[in-house]
Amino acid sequence: MIRMNSTKSKIKDIYPLTPMQQGMYFHSLKDKDSGTYFDQVCFDIEGNLDTALLEQSINKLIERHDILRTIFSNKSKQVLQIVWKERPLKVFFENLNGLGIDQQNTIIINYKQKSKVQGFDLGKDQLMRFALFQREKEKYTMVWCFHHILMDGWSRPIVTEELFAIYRSLSQQESLSMLPTIPYSRYIQWLESRDQQRALQYWKDYMQGYENVVSVPMKENKANCPFLLEETELVLNTEWTGIVTELTKQLQVTVNTWLQTIWGVLLQKYNGVDDAVFGSVVSGPSFRDCGH
Repeated sequence: MIRMNSTKSKIKDIYPLTPMQQGMYFHSLKDKDSGTYFDQVCFDIEGNLDTALLEQSINKLIERHDILRTIFSNKSKQVLQIVWKERPLKVFFENLNGLGIDQQNTIIINYKQKSKVQGFDLGKDQLMRFALFQREKEKYTMVWCFHHILMDGWSRPIVTEELFAIYRSLSQQESLSMLPTIPYSRYIQWLESRDQQRALQYWKDYMQGYENVVSVPMKENKANCPFLLEETELVLNTEWTGIVTELTKQLQVTVNTWLQTIWGVLLQKYNGVDDAVFGSVVSGPSFRDCGH
């Protein structure tokens, strides 16, 4: 736990986690090497870029949003997020100008892999970092790494737009006109003002009588192999896409609803039950993944 007697003057605020943050925090500690909540976003930038001004813009963005100056401590009875008054960040820069495109790509890919392996220590690290690679005189690739506990797919575009707005204003020596931010603590206060017991009782009543835990059959991990994250991509050809589109129109449902129905039926069959309860992640807008 942070020693309050020596660092109190450096701390702006302390408050608990949201339920979503609690889940991310738990799984980040439980599966430290999985990288599930480690996000990487890449930008290709063209033009006369002032690297020092970019770093200054990033730090002004950090000054603007409390969540970007936050760490998470589990040294008390409950996990707390601690907001620093200041949390300056240094941008990693490497000039690759003069190297071949394959060499450049290899260096950037290696950086991304090492950064992901390094991950973040939620209790002390700055939970995001930037790297800028200069490919040519006016061509750059920026790699932005951060822990998902800071922001989601809906907030990323907002934060990105603000970053480049700040950079433009500084480069053109113009005053920056932006709406004031609402402290994240306001959302925490709203959550704490809700009747938690009433909300818990609602879901207990809603799920009353349902005791099945549905799952997908899998082989027992007798060798105690570590977790390995993999992806499988299925692409429907034009003919099948047309069939699915026409079918969902006839049923008056979305393709997403149709797919979730199929998944529910599979869970029913696998588990031999009539009711199959499962969750679905709702994703916000996304950027180009660094892996592609």
